[in-house]
Amino acid sequence: MRKVIFVIGATASGKTYFIDQNYADKDCDILNVYDYQQRAYDEAGFGEVIPLGEEFRSLLKAQNMLLEDIVARLQAGRDVVVEQTFYKAKRRITYIEKIREAVQAAIEFYVMCPSDSQWKKNIENRKLNGRFETYKRNAEEIEFPNPAEGIDRIYEVVDGTVVLRMDEPKSEIIDRAKEELVTWRRIKGEPESLLDEQDAF
Repeated sequence: MRKVIFVIGATASGKTYFIDQNYADKDCDILNVYDYQQRAYDEAGFGEVIPLGEEFRSLLKAQNMLLEDIVARLQAGRDVVVEQTFYKAKRRITYIEKIREAVQAAIEFYVMCPSDSQWKKNIENRKLNGRFETYKRNAEEIEFPNPAEGIDRIYEVVDGTVVLRMDEPKSEIIDRAKEELVTWRRIKGEPESLLDEQDAF
């Protein structure tokens, strides 16, 4: 069966390194959401300064392009590895539902959960601005994936150690996520794109 693997986590949590170490030499397609974001910015003709409203639309376009490519490559018989952030269940289930509708494939998630010491090293190596506490506070917004979202396998990755973590399914996560989506679509109207505007971030 074809497989799509999402490697998710906060900034500098080690997503790219993990993919390079584990999939660079495999027969699979590797996609990075940031590449799609840059393409969307370029196609919109922006330089270094992007108006907030235009940035939002570009991010939404990037998410749609990525989802379309995932589905197309799975339908072509390819396994796909995707670097994403996916902090919230409502954003993950939108992707998962669209994939399930289009193709039969196993869906796996690897969640990067580095120790503070490793995370600080990653931030330093990338020469990122900002305090570590800020990055960690942002990461606290991540809702750890749950099997109820329609995910076949969920793994937690701590400093290179991979552990299967299939928490007890919690249907209330899906109920809440879908309620948020319905509320948003009622306000904004049903979008023509694959994803709603709330999925841009």
